[in-house]
Amino acid sequence: MSKQLKLIFALLHLCLAYNIGAAQQLQLKISSSDPVETTLINTIGYSNTFEDYKTLEAEIYTLKKQLLQQGFIETQILQISKQGDLVVAQLSLGQRYESIHLYAEKSLFEFLELDDIKNLDNSPYYIVKLSALENFLETLTSFLSTKSYPFARITLKNISPIEASTLSADLSVITKKARQLHSIKIKGYEKFPKAFIKHYLGIKPNTPFDLNTIRSKTEALNQLNFSKQLRPAEVLFTPDSTHIYLYLEQTKSNRFDGFLGFGSDEATGALDLNGYLNLNLVNTLNFGESFRLNYRSDENELKTFRAQLTLPYLFKSPIGSELELNIFKKDSTFTTAEQAANLFYQINPKQKLFLGLRASNPIS
Repeated sequence: MSKQLKLIFALLHLCLAYNIGAAQQLQLKISSSDPVETTLINTIGYSNTFEDYKTLEAEIYTLKKQLLQQGFIETQILQISKQGDLVVAQLSLGQRYESIHLYAEKSLFEFLELDDIKNLDNSPYYIVKLSALENFLETLTSFLSTKSYPFARITLKNISPIEASTLSADLSVITKKARQLHSIKIKGYEKFPKAFIKHYLGIKPNTPFDLNTIRSKTEALNQLNFSKQLRPAEVLFTPDSTHIYLYLEQTKSNRFDGFLGFGSDEATGALDLNGYLNLNLVNTLNFGESFRLNYRSDENELKTFRAQLTLPYLFKSPIGSELELNIFKKDSTFTTAEQAANLFYQINPKQKLFLGLRASNPIS
C-alpha cells in the first residue's frame, strides 16, 4: 500500500472516530421511589442530554435547588448511578412546607420596617412563603446596605416544623458597624471639577454610605459633555474608613467651524467682516464652564452675533451663572442688542432653578 493511501485511510479513521465520539451523549433520568414525587420532578422539568458529566451533575443540583425553593427542604440526592450512556439520579423529596414563621424581637422588626407582624405583644413573628424566602432575605440584605450596613449578616436559626406545612425559625441580624463615606477619589481624570461630585451628583463625604445609591448617582456623569465614566464606582473598606473610587475619562467636545472674509465698506471705508464663525469651548479651564460664540454676516448686510458664557458652581457652591449677549444688525439703519444675566441653583442633574434679568434695546 502506498504512503498516500495509508494517509487517506488514517484520515478516514480519524474522522469516523470523531463522528462516533461526537454522537455519544450522556442521558439523564431523575426519579424518586415515590411515583407522586417522580411526577412532580417531571412537572418541574430538567434537561436530559449532555455533552459531559460535569454539566449533567450541575443540572441535578439545579433541580435540587428548585425543589428547595418550592418548600421541599428535606430533598436529598440518594444515589447517582451510571449505566453506559444513561445516568440515573435517585431523589427523595420529603415533606413540602408552604411557609415559615420568622421570630424576632419587636424592635428588630421595627428596624427592618416590616409590617403585618403577627402576635405582636407576645412572640412576634413574620410569615414568609417558602417560595419567596430567598428573595425576602436578599431584600433585607439590600435594605440594610442602604442603611449603611454593607456587611450585615442575616441568618435563620433553630429551624423546625410546627405544623404539617409550616416551619419556624429565629431571625438573626448582625449589622456590625454603620459605615460613613470618608472620601471620593478620582482616577483617570484627576482634574475633574470636584464641585460636580458634591452638587451635581449629590455625593458628599461624612454621610451614610450606600454603594447602590452612589452607583446610581454616578450614572449621571455620562450626561456631561466633557467626561464619561469608564466603569462603575468601586469601594475600598478599611477598618476605620470607607473610600469611593470613580474611574473617569475626559472627553473633548470643543468645536470650531468658520469662514471669514475681510473687505471694506464702500460708503464709509470701514473694515467689513463677512462669513460665519461657530465656536464652542467646554471645560477648557477644568471647572465645567462653557463658552459659545456664533457670528454670521451675509451679502444682504445682515449681521448676527451671539455669545453665551456658563459658569457653574461659583466658589464651589451650588450656584452658577449664565451670561448672554445677542446683537442683530441690518445695514446701517437697524441694530438691536439683547443682554441676559442669570443665576441658577442646581437641584439635581436634571433640574435647575433660575433667576435672571433680560434686557433688549436698539442701538443708534
